[in-house]
Amino acid sequence: MKKFFCGVVKFFTILTILAALAYTVVLYWDKIVDFVDRVKGLLAEKKLCCCHDETDDYADWDE
Repeated sequence: MKKFFCGVVKFFTILTILAALAYTVVLYWDKIVDFVDRVKGLLAEKKLCCCHDETDDYADWDE
């Protein structure tokens, strides 16, 4: 009987943790989306910065 009650307590503990996680995600969804957009923007800027055209480096040279 003790194992059964321990199992029930563990089950409700896991359900409570999952509910708290879901509540947190719903509550802060706007902030999470803003953060993801900001990270995507930073990564896009870094990608554009690193991948430039090599012809731009020699554009001012006269032959």
